[in-house]
Amino acid sequence: MADGRPSFRIHVIVKGELQEELTAISEKAIKQKAQEKIRQEIYETYRKGMEK
Repeated sequence: MADGRPSFRIHVIVKGELQEELTAISEKAIKQKAQEKIRQEIYETYRKGMEK
């Protein structure tokens, strides 16, 4: 937490059926997008909590 934000790890598991529906997108890309979205939501929630 060098910059004052919490640190955490995010692991995303992509189900086989989802991968089949999104064959144009690699599993790695799906995981990266999901991790970034989750990270942004956590930071936003944390920031709002710190403002209160």
